[in-house]
Amino acid sequence: MKRLLFRREQPTEESPCGLAFDEEKNDVVIAEYAPDGGFEIHRVPADERRAVNIDTSDVRTSVLGWNAHTSLAQLPVTAESTDEEILRSIIEAANTDPNAAAFNFTYSRTPDRLLTLTQAETADIADTLRKANAWLNAQRATHVKQEDSARVRLETRTRCNMRVWLSNGVDVDTGNTAFLTVGAGGYGMGLWSPQSGYIYETEERFERDASLEMVAAHTRDLLIKFIAPSSLAQLGLDSVGRVVVSALPGLEEHLFQVLREAPELHHALIEGLNYSKDRASEGDQLDYATALALGALLETESPGPTDLSVTPQEQLEQLSQSHKIIEVAEVQKIARKARLAMAAPVIVIAAFLATTWFQTRAEALRIGRNIETEKQTAAQLKQATEDYESSKKNFGMFRSLLDNLITLRQRQPATHQLLRDLDTRWPRDASWYVAELNVKGTNVDIKGRTRNEQAITAFAKTLEFSDGLFTNILTNNNVAGTSLTGTSATAMPQSSNVIEFTVRANYSPMKTPGQVGPTATQAPAATMPSAPAPTPTPVAPAQIVAPQPPFANGANTRPMNGTQR
Repeated sequence: MKRLLFRREQPTEESPCGLAFDEEKNDVVIAEYAPDGGFEIHRVPADERRAVNIDTSDVRTSVLGWNAHTSLAQLPVTAESTDEEILRSIIEAANTDPNAAAFNFTYSRTPDRLLTLTQAETADIADTLRKANAWLNAQRATHVKQEDSARVRLETRTRCNMRVWLSNGVDVDTGNTAFLTVGAGGYGMGLWSPQSGYIYETEERFERDASLEMVAAHTRDLLIKFIAPSSLAQLGLDSVGRVVVSALPGLEEHLFQVLREAPELHHALIEGLNYSKDRASEGDQLDYATALALGALLETESPGPTDLSVTPQEQLEQLSQSHKIIEVAEVQKIARKARLAMAAPVIVIAAFLATTWFQTRAEALRIGRNIETEKQTAAQLKQATEDYESSKKNFGMFRSLLDNLITLRQRQPATHQLLRDLDTRWPRDASWYVAELNVKGTNVDIKGRTRNEQAITAFAKTLEFSDGLFTNILTNNNVAGTSLTGTSATAMPQSSNVIEFTVRANYSPMKTPGQVGPTATQAPAATMPSAPAPTPTPVAPAQIVAPQPPFANGANTRPMNGTQR
C-alpha cells in the first residue's frame, strides 16, 4: 500500500473511491482519501475475491476503450444556455445523425464561457461498466444486497491525468500544456490552457501486434502534428510549452527518449506525471495505473466532473426529476407560508393574550409588593410620628423646666442681694415683723406688722436714701387694733395698737438685662436686721409665704436672719 500526501480539494459526505485496471500486471489499483487529508493507494490482483472492502456507493474510473473525443460543441446553444436547453440540443443532434447512435455524449463549460462536447463509444462504456461491476461484486460481502451496489462514474484517461497534474500544485501561468497518455491498446492526447481550461481531447487505437518502437515513433509523429502551430491556431491557442506524459512502465523510458530527441519538440518541456512539488525529480513519478486511479478520484473546479455512463436523455430526466422535486418543495413552501399566514393572526392573538396575562400578573405581583411595602412604610411612619409627638411633648416639658431653671438661676444673685440690702436696713424695733416679701420684676412689696409707726417711717427713709438702690417708695399703714402682749410691751413708746404696713419700692438690680418676666418671691418674716447676715438660701420662683408665728408678745418674733432680738 502506498500513501500520497495531496491536499484534498473537496471533502464529500461519503468518501468516494477511484479505480484503475492495470492490464499489463493484471492488477486493480484503488485510490481513497486518507483520514489525514492525503491519499491511500492499494494494489490488489484483479481475479482475487474479497481482496479489499469497498463500502462506498461512489466509485469512479476511466473508460477502457480508445475512442473518446472532446472538442468545441457545434450546437445551436452556448455556454450561457440552461442545462435543459443544452441536453435537448444534444439529443436532437444525435437523433439526426445516424452515426451518433454508437456514441454517448456529455458536455462541460470552460472558464472563458465556451461549450465543449465529449463523446465515447457506447460499446467501450458498456465493457468498462461490466468489468468494474463484476470486480466490485467479487469484492462485496455476501450479505450485501444487490440493490446496494455502487454507481460507477466514467471519465476519459486524459482528463484523469490532467486532474492529477492540476491538483499537484503546479504553476498554471506557465502557458498551454499538452497531455499524452499511452496504454497497451492506444493513446490519448489533450490540450489545456490557463484561459480556456481543458479544450480539446482525442484518442486512437494502435494496430495489433505493433512493436514498442513503432508505437513510440507513431506517438511522436502524432504529438508533433497535435501541437503544431497550424493545429493550435484552429483552437485559438498559442504554442505549447509543456508536455505531460503518462505511459505504461514498459514503454515509458523508450517513449521519453524518442520524444526528447525529436527536434520539433525541443521548444516544449517533456515531463512525467508526478505528485511532488518539485517536478524536476523523475523518481517521484506516478505509474500509469496509479495516476488513472488517483485522477478518477480527484475533482477540480476546471474542468468540472463528467460522467460518460449517463446518457443525455438520462441526464435530462434527472434534471426534470430535480425540477419536480424543487417545484414540489416550492409548492410545499408556499403551502407552509399560506398555513403560516392563516395561523399567524391566531398565533399573534395567543401571543398577545399570553403576553398580556404575564404582564398583568407581573404588574399585579408588583403592585401587591408595593402595597405591602407601603403598608410597612405607613406603619413605620406612624410609629415614627408617635415617637416624634411624644418626644416633642417631652421636649416641651423639658424646655419649660429648663427655662424655669435658667430664669431661677439668673434671678438668684439679684434676689440674694435684695435680701442682703433689706437686712441692713431693717429698723431696730422689737415689734417689727415682716410677714410677706413679694418680688414682681423690679417691684418689691414688703408686708408686715409693728406697734411703732415711727419704725415704718424710718425704714422708708432708709430705702429712700439708698443712693438709687430703691426708688419710688410708697408706704401704706393700717391700724389693726390688736394689743401686743408680752414682756416687751412696757418698752413700747408708742401706742399699743398693731399697725399693718405695706412698703412698695423699685429695686434697681432687678433691671439687669436678660431677666425673665415677673416672678413673685416671698421670704420668711424677719425682725431687726442688725444681726449678721445668714448663709444665702436659693429662693423658688413661686410665691413663698413664711409661716406666721403667734403674735402674743415680742418674745415670739424672730429676725430675718434667725437671730433672737
